[in-house]
Amino acid sequence: MKGSPTPRRNKQSKVVVRDLPLMLGAAYKAQRNAKAIAEKVLCSAHDNPLWVPTDQASKVGVGPFVCSNGSYHTQIGIVANDELSRAYADLTVMGLGLVQAYYSDPEAMPDQENNVFGDIPMNAADWADEARTLAVPSIMPPPQYGQNDMPSPYMRAWNKVDRLERVLIGILTQVATMASQSIYMRGDLKTSPALTPTLQAIRACTPPVTPHTRRTIGHEMDILFRTMLAKSRAYSAADPEDRSATVMEMKLS
Repeated sequence: MKGSPTPRRNKQSKVVVRDLPLMLGAAYKAQRNAKAIAEKVLCSAHDNPLWVPTDQASKVGVGPFVCSNGSYHTQIGIVANDELSRAYADLTVMGLGLVQAYYSDPEAMPDQENNVFGDIPMNAADWADEARTLAVPSIMPPPQYGQNDMPSPYMRAWNKVDRLERVLIGILTQVATMASQSIYMRGDLKTSPALTPTLQAIRACTPPVTPHTRRTIGHEMDILFRTMLAKSRAYSAADPEDRSATVMEMKLS
């Protein structure tokens, strides 16, 4: 926010704004935990069947082979995914709070047109509800008959993370669009130098809507969604020291 010439309002920010740093901190912690656990689990002999590559098999005088090691389960891998799901779901619910804050505040969105932005709060509520539905613990399924009686919830836990990432980016697309529109409609608001490239990237996909005009912005928001999803994945995959200041500045390979 440094260098932002934004006039201060004569009231506190909503709690959803003040709590965001805590939620973001928890999300970064979950990401770090998942990375550390993946580095251990993915190269260990936990899942079945086990593939032994040439360099390892040659140590015992044989060629590469596949064998059964009698194990199907690593609990820490499942818990790591569930921690990410919880973080994504919490941030999605916070996103709904931001959408509602913009839409219900006539000072933030003066002369806002219901026929342009009226569907966003409804859709945001649906995103948040889906996030709450998905963010449940990946409990072990009940044992079945026979030798292979215990299925593992690995993939179910990961599928929830994968879906929740898209849900979170969906609601952040709505927040970004409304924030850009609010800055445009207020006129007296300016972004900080650090956030100016982010605002420019948002407006390259979803230009502001001129007051008292109608325009369908669904297609534009879909472009912004796909851009934000790709950039956020590039940001998450990069080493922390290689990351740019903001997600929207990441270059796509």
